[in-house]
Amino acid sequence: MGVASGSSSFTLVILAAGLGSRYEGLKQVDTFGLSGEWLMDYAIHDAWRSGFERVIVILRSEIRSEVVDHLSSRWSKEVDLEFVEQSIPGFPDRQKPWGTTHAILSCRGIVSGPFLLINADDFYGRRAYELMADHFRNYPTEWGLVSYPLASTLSSSGGVSRGICHVDRESFLLGISEHELVMRSGEEIRDASDRSLSMNAPASMNFFGFTFPFFDHFLPAWEEFHKEHEGSLDAELQLPGTIHDLVRSGKVSVRVYEAPREWLGVTYRAERDSVFKALCDQQRDGLYPIELGSV
Repeated sequence: MGVASGSSSFTLVILAAGLGSRYEGLKQVDTFGLSGEWLMDYAIHDAWRSGFERVIVILRSEIRSEVVDHLSSRWSKEVDLEFVEQSIPGFPDRQKPWGTTHAILSCRGIVSGPFLLINADDFYGRRAYELMADHFRNYPTEWGLVSYPLASTLSSSGGVSRGICHVDRESFLLGISEHELVMRSGEEIRDASDRSLSMNAPASMNFFGFTFPFFDHFLPAWEEFHKEHEGSLDAELQLPGTIHDLVRSGKVSVRVYEAPREWLGVTYRAERDSVFKALCDQQRDGLYPIELGSV
């Protein structure tokens, strides 16, 4: 199998430095396939098939060896792999990562073209990668975001945090509102403030496409945040909030796409078995190889 002929080459950046506190373990290195696949393996496979030929993994030093060994053994023949520890020169690190905006700034000076940012512990489905690859080809100066219907992103094991996208008639992002403890309540979906949310509300799952000048926008936001929270042990600067501020201030435009209901995730340990089964079934049905990568 190879990348479709005539496709452009893009970069996939994977956020893999999370602690997985609610999962009670490191879900980014847990097994979700017939041949020991991680969720990252499905992501790299789908991205590679869509024209992404470079992969950068942002991680913590504690899991570097395990991640490098696993992904290099499977994907070094298909994509250019790089591994970057979450850190920004000139700013102190801490045990709990500073959030996803801080994480992506770890790639400053490494990324040199359009890139897609995703979570290491989510399954997005192949169509999302195709949408973003087409976006980069058709709108090389615009940022992009692939959203999912809110109802398809919830957990049966507890509340989750979700960013709801507000989109205009031309599919451009107007802002992202953050909602905590989102869960089903009877026939409705409600958040921690008991607000009712639409089943089909477009939810952001950290599937962002960025073009330059990316770092010119995000570095000032990080510097301001760090100045205010320098001594904090748990304050985080997350991408949805940063992007919301940039959009509201008119500094960037973000085109929003809707993906099919293919997202799978494991916020809680109790969800692991169902996600494992769903992905193994896709392998058995021929949607994915029995062994992903060059095993």
